[in-house]
Amino acid sequence: MPQLIQFGFLLFAAWLIRRDIAMRPGLSRAIWIPTIWVFIIASRPLSAWIGFGGATDTLDGSPMDRLFYMVMIAAALVALSKRNLNWGWLIGRNWPVLLFYAFLLFSVLWANSLESSFKRWVKEAGNIFIALVILSEVDPLQAIRAVFVRCAIVLVPLSEIYIRYFPDIGRRYNMHSGEMEATGVTTQKNNLGTMLMVCGIIFVWDWLERTRSTATGRTWIDRAVAVGIASLTIYLFFLCDSKTSMVAMAVAALIITAIRLPVFRNRVSAFGLYGVLAVVALFVVDREIGITERIVTMLGRDMTFTGRTLVWEKLFGVGTDPLLGTGFMSFWDDFSFRA
Repeated sequence: MPQLIQFGFLLFAAWLIRRDIAMRPGLSRAIWIPTIWVFIIASRPLSAWIGFGGATDTLDGSPMDRLFYMVMIAAALVALSKRNLNWGWLIGRNWPVLLFYAFLLFSVLWANSLESSFKRWVKEAGNIFIALVILSEVDPLQAIRAVFVRCAIVLVPLSEIYIRYFPDIGRRYNMHSGEMEATGVTTQKNNLGTMLMVCGIIFVWDWLERTRSTATGRTWIDRAVAVGIASLTIYLFFLCDSKTSMVAMAVAALIITAIRLPVFRNRVSAFGLYGVLAVVALFVVDREIGITERIVTMLGRDMTFTGRTLVWEKLFGVGTDPLLGTGFMSFWDDFSFRA
């Protein structure tokens, strides 16, 4: 029965995605490259999905996952080579980002394992080419929404199916507390919260854009699906108990909705100033009445942020160079803290 439910849902999701494709004319087939990339990044590695080719060494990583990322980066480069991009203009407009990535590449030289650090850098740099596939579409904003909405259509309901019907996949015991936690399509409850937050924010944005008077009207099916995914998102937020993602999602949805109001829409240029003033006001109020502690307590947490402040204290005492660090993504290597 669980397998039948999963199969039936996947067929329904494929039908919904076909409808979404029909409602977003003008997007190229290359948009599937970032969609698949985001799907894997937001859920779990390909080796975990297919059940083989996973990592046997945490330092070296998974050969299957490495192959997947290399194929996707190569596909993105092929797609970009067919578009008339002004690379000189792109580099000139984004030189700070490229300079930052150049520094990350240079930091590979003093990493614990040069080879492993370089592999991680290649995967990270691949995000640039994946993003360029989206941004070089005729309608980049529509492309961004398409990528995350299609991922949400699959990942959000599938998380509920895995938690409810496939506990060996959708749940796990917390290694610290021993309590059962919901993970859904991801590998950890906070990862599930992050996926829900990002997909939820884009879903709200897309819904507001598609309900404008000038946009293509939606049928009752589209409205029912939107309500269903939104309800599942809220339910899964409480199920995985990821309060940070929940609050971030609520704040982002509030901003996206507020900016559509005439009072803010006519003063978009001053929106950043409003944000700064709000932060300053919050800081002043917090100094006087301790509003941060009250909010944290209301969310069911304490001022150690579930023990994170204790971890931060230990990490600050490691003595890492504040400018050079330990080499790109090598801080948590298996032998990083060996005396």
